Amino acid sequence: MAKGRAERRSGIHDKRLPGAALRPKRILSDAFRELLDGAVPMALGCAAGKDRTGVGAMLILTALGVSRHEIEADYLRTEQQFETLAAMFMTNSRGRLLQGVDRVAWEPILRSDTAYLTAAYDAIAARNHSVETYLADELGVGRPEVERLRDLLLVHRRRQDLRCL
Repeated sequence: MAKGRAERRSGIHDKRLPGAALRPKRILSDAFRELLDGAVPMALGCAAGKDRTGVGAMLILTALGVSRHEIEADYLRTEQQFETLAAMFMTNSRGRLLQGVDRVAWEPILRSDTAYLTAAYDAIAARNHSVETYLADELGVGRPEVERLRDLLLVHRRRQDLRCL
């Protein structure tokens, strides 16, 4: 594949997927409902395990009060394992479809770059002004649900509750 075409593909990947990752609202809403129903641990996944999965994890972590800086650092842990993950991907059924395809063409799809999360944050800000508003307006996860989620999932909250008994 020509280098220019691969660069265009990576540009499409970088610009369109963050907004697309927010579109399956039913899936994202269902994930929050399952968490609120106590369905933990929960596994999130998608084709490469970092874009839609990364946005889903970002939304959950934000609801739990994790800082954007910590979320981005966690997201980059995937990038630290890129070569291992790429080798695993190339040996599974999806990756075998890419055998013989220039690495320049498929590598951007597997790379983890915080620019992707930034684009997701920007897409949320453009439409809903904040992640919290997105959660409430688009997914039906308002302040009461966020507080319940924090009570269910944050260990320090449970310890505080136990101390009060």
